[in-house]
Amino acid sequence: MTKSNPHLVVKSNRLINAKLNGLTLSQIKLIEVLIAQLDKSQGGFHRQRVYLRDFAESVGTKNKNEYQRARFITKSMMKHVIEIYDDKEGLTQVNLFYKIHYPKDKPYIEAIFHPDLLPFLLQLKEQFTSYDIRNTLPLSSLYAIRIYQFLKQYLPIGERRFSVDELKEILGVEQKYKQYYDFKKNVLLIAQKELNEHCDLTFQFKEIKKGRRVEFVKFIIKPKNKFVNASRLSSEEEATIVDELIAMGIAKKQATEYASRFDEQFLREAITYAKERYEKGHVKNLGAYLNTLIENEVKVEAPWSKEQEQEANDKKKQEAALKKQRLMEEKLIATLEQEYQEYIESQIKQLVDNASNRDWEDFYNYVSKNPMIKGRVIKDGKMDREDDNTIFWFRIFISDRLQHNDEKDFIKWAMSKKGYQLRKEGENYKVVARQNQLF
Repeated sequence: MTKSNPHLVVKSNRLINAKLNGLTLSQIKLIEVLIAQLDKSQGGFHRQRVYLRDFAESVGTKNKNEYQRARFITKSMMKHVIEIYDDKEGLTQVNLFYKIHYPKDKPYIEAIFHPDLLPFLLQLKEQFTSYDIRNTLPLSSLYAIRIYQFLKQYLPIGERRFSVDELKEILGVEQKYKQYYDFKKNVLLIAQKELNEHCDLTFQFKEIKKGRRVEFVKFIIKPKNKFVNASRLSSEEEATIVDELIAMGIAKKQATEYASRFDEQFLREAITYAKERYEKGHVKNLGAYLNTLIENEVKVEAPWSKEQEQEANDKKKQEAALKKQRLMEEKLIATLEQEYQEYIESQIKQLVDNASNRDWEDFYNYVSKNPMIKGRVIKDGKMDREDDNTIFWFRIFISDRLQHNDEKDFIKWAMSKKGYQLRKEGENYKVVARQNQLF
């Protein structure tokens, strides 16, 4: 498989079914972008480049500071482990990346996949799944992306069955959505809606019960051409509108042609407008007038009452106000995230600057047992504390002593240092309150 399609993602089925152990939506999308860049015929992983502006567009972030946002997303990925299971080989725990680099004063990042991922991403000849990345990038739910991948794998079969417990475990939501009702509402139904709107397949699902408890979910998978005109009439809708056109004086053959050529909204607006003009005495031959409107593709709209127009204007104002509030909140969250990263960096710098000889001895012992790092840091049995490579790995080693949880600690920091009470909703943070002022 050569890289003839820049949008093509190809993965081993084992990787598709892996436990990702808490990767975020943005992190999953970054991985998708990098996989799509791979030359599937190459023998190993090479340095890949992702421009920060493209990165921001790909993951769907509105944060204007792409550099800080990228660092926030990639930092934990360097230590992240996914779990891949195989019936014959058992469980394999794999790091995602060997290295992620931010060249100084450059508008891009560079990443190299971990060599242990080679059998799951390159030179695949069997048991793999491929799809166009443009199916997954528009999705706003990480569960929708995973379910799309699961179902794409089984599209030729047309169905796939999971036990509810198994599916929750793979998606990492067994604790988050313990009740099936919550799992269905927040995972299955949202994925169904997003796949139907954005992807080249859709699905229905059947709940298989034991007693009163839903034990299994069976997905019925159907391919879907994303580029089919969504306004195309069904056979029943077409028959109905053909009858309406005939009743207004359009010949049956002509009415049938119109129903196949034009979308329903256009035809119904033309019918409504022609009827109104006829009833007010402005038109003598209803059929001929309607025929003229349709043939000339005149864009008309059914008249609204003043009350309806006022209601629509009020709705637009409310939507504009909500949009402004959301943008202000997103800007605030982005600023808080940036300041939090600067705070963490200052904590790490303080640890490094105040490191004792015992800290360096512990680091030396750690490196000695880690062959991936040892050759970079220890040369001829000695470690140069001033070497840039040594300092880089020492920072990672010493930063582990902070033992911080990015999500929980960020929420605590925002409250204690900035006075903002935050709540995590899906992949985003929401401002709940600031001291005594409710938002």
